Amino acid sequence: MPRMLSKKTLAPLAVVFLAAILFFSYKQSYVKSATDYVVISEIQIGGATANDEFVELYNATSTDVDLTGWKLRKKTSSGTESPLISSMSGMIKAHGFFLITHPDVSGNYQYDNIYSSGSYSLSNNNTVILKNSSDTTIDLVGYGDSASDYETQPAINPAVGESIERKAFETSSVESMTVGSDTTRGNSYDSNNNYNDLILRNIPNPQGTISDSENPEVEVSPTPNLSETPTPTQEPTSTLTPTEEPQPSETPTPTPDEITSTPTPTETPQPPITKEYYMPFLGVSCKFNYVSARFGFIIMRVPVFSCAKSQ
Repeated sequence: MPRMLSKKTLAPLAVVFLAAILFFSYKQSYVKSATDYVVISEIQIGGATANDEFVELYNATSTDVDLTGWKLRKKTSSGTESPLISSMSGMIKAHGFFLITHPDVSGNYQYDNIYSSGSYSLSNNNTVILKNSSDTTIDLVGYGDSASDYETQPAINPAVGESIERKAFETSSVESMTVGSDTTRGNSYDSNNNYNDLILRNIPNPQGTISDSENPEVEVSPTPNLSETPTPTQEPTSTLTPTEEPQPSETPTPTPDEITSTPTPTETPQPPITKEYYMPFLGVSCKFNYVSARFGFIIMRVPVFSCAKSQ
């Protein structure tokens, strides 16, 4: 015979059971960003003309950052380092962008700073280096197989009219970053591997301080996943409705000797409903029994829950 569990034992078991159901019934689509600093978020090295190039920065922090005195530099495949901007000026908003272009860019770019000289430019197999006012390297992106400096692996060389863009999350893809759910989630993922951290865009997307901020840490409400929740087979049951009390027709007032009894509704037998659940990880069998209960003229079904530990 199975041994019945006490109420004190059943209470924690019920909590564990409900927690397990909630864990497997919901999925969380939110993934936290990997950085909390300013990063190089997108690079284009050529477009309609050779001067159509830009470097985009993204502020992955929750506060504005003053870029005064910051520097943008490049390094060639041979290892020669030279400036792109000797000293920046301006503010980058929290979760906002900052756009730097060549001074002779032909497109309609809403830039925030330009290269310090028109003779400065980017090409294949280069490395872009961002330094703060103390000359400390904040971020670095090397691209092309012949790049002399990079984080773990270089990113892909972007062709003319293409760009390389930093991902929002580790799980981001070209599709999610260009037309999917990550298009407005920022560009803050940084695993210190340029190849893994940046995707190749066929259509560049330069953004600056006039662009909307993009917070990667906006949480998405969990979506129920009903397929993962075991659902007992529903059995048809009769609708629970109170029995109407018969309304007496007009009759002569009874004499004091007469006693008028109120009709009592006949109780309709209800078939018992029993559902049994076995939880092997706890070694417990639980049953839900529905029994009929009468409250005045209302007959209802009341669930009774019991668990027994298997011998």
